[in-house]
Parts: sequence; C-alpha cells; structure tokens
Amino acid sequence: MCYKVIQNDIGNINKRIDIVQNDISTLNKRMDTVQNDINTIDGRMDVMQNDISTMNGRMDVMEKDIKELRDRTDRNTIMLENVNRSIEILAEVQSASTEQLERAKDKDGKSIAERLDIIELSIKDTLGRVKEIQKDLSRVVRATAENWAEIVELKAVK
Repeated sequence: MCYKVIQNDIGNINKRIDIVQNDISTLNKRMDTVQNDINTIDGRMDVMQNDISTMNGRMDVMEKDIKELRDRTDRNTIMLENVNRSIEILAEVQSASTEQLERAKDKDGKSIAERLDIIELSIKDTLGRVKEIQKDLSRVVRATAENWAEIVELKAVK
C-alpha cells in the first residue's frame, strides 16, 4: 500500500509538474510576446530619436535664419531712422524756404506767392490767345490751300 500511495503521490507530482511546465510554457510565450513588443518599441524609439535629431538640425537652421533676420531688421531699422532724420531735415528746410519766400517781396511789395498767381493767370490768358491763333492759322492754311488749287486750275486753263 505504501507503494501505491507513493505512486499516487508521484502521479500527483507529475500532474503538477505538467501543469507547472504548461504554465512555464505559457509564461515563455508571453515573455516572447513581451520581448517582441519591447523590440518594436525599441525600433520606434530609434526612429523617434532620428526624427528628433533631424528636428534639432532644422531648429539650428531656423535659429540661424532668425538671427540673420534680426540682424537685417536691425540694419533696416537704422536705415529707416536715418531716412526719417533726413526727411525731418528736408521738411525743416522746405518750411524755412517757404517762409523765406513768403517774406520775400519784390519792388512792388508783392510776395512770391502773389507773383506766382499773376504768372499763372498770365499763362492761362496766353494759352487762350495761342489757341485762338492756332484756329486762325488753321483757317489761313485751308484758305491758302484752296487759293493754290484755284491758281493751279487757272494755269491749266491758259
């Protein structure tokens, strides 16, 4: 009987060993899956690291471009300030010249502005007269052409 009990215990131990082996096999499969997942994640991380390196390179280029733009902006600002100062100086000179012209009087006591108004009116009057003379000249040219045509006819009749 002892022998049967021992055999029975050995059978139970064998069953338990089989169960443990199945559990270990299942665990090994799970570990293989986990290892595959880890390898996949590792590969993805390598890709991400390459992407980050590429982005860092691009960021370096962008930082360089931004620095160049800032330098250009600084130079442009200086140029604009110089142009602005020049314009202010020109405005002051123009204003002073205008005031001086207004103060300037001719021998009749008229200012430059008044004299310019008189000259403008004279030019308009002269323009009107020139247009009238052009019309008259046009008529004279037509009349002369007609006279020459009549002279040609008279010479042909002789």
